Amino acid sequence: MRFPAGPEGPDEEEHLAYRQAVIQAALAAGHTPRGDAYRVGTIDGHEVYEVRLRQVPA
Repeated sequence: MRFPAGPEGPDEEEHLAYRQAVIQAALAAGHTPRGDAYRVGTIDGHEVYEVRLRQVPA
């Protein structure tokens, strides 16, 4: 997920909120997060966060 990037980067409160939003989005899409979400970097003026997902056997 992408979030608007500030000039100083996310503070601790924003970082926590972004991580929680990524996990909630994964759950809402029917996925099972594996661990915590993490910041990947800044791309095109946005903070980018990811979360690893559990694979479910087909």
